[in-house]
Amino acid sequence: MISKYAFQHEDKVDGIIFLGSYPADDFSTKSIPMLSIYGEVDALATVEKIENNKKFMSKNTNMHMIKGGNHAHFGMYGEQKGDNASLITAKAQRDETVKVIEQWLLEQ
Repeated sequence: MISKYAFQHEDKVDGIIFLGSYPADDFSTKSIPMLSIYGEVDALATVEKIENNKKFMSKNTNMHMIKGGNHAHFGMYGEQKGDNASLITAKAQRDETVKVIEQWLLEQ
């Protein structure tokens, strides 16, 4: 996982993007840019889990919740066991994800 590598080699990583996930290590004292995109109805990386783990993100973190988005639509592998049904199309979630990432990259 890139966050494990970045935690030990911050000088070699320009930023981290999390899609329906969060870091395993505590980045709260680090300055590495982070973008966290998560789905409102994700049953795996729930909003509650994302919020509870926000304290481990760097102080230079942007958070973006996709309204109606789930976990499976961050990939292209179909339904995910244990996930909620998305309230938006897979394409809509991917399009919003790409737009948010593109904007974030332009700001770095």
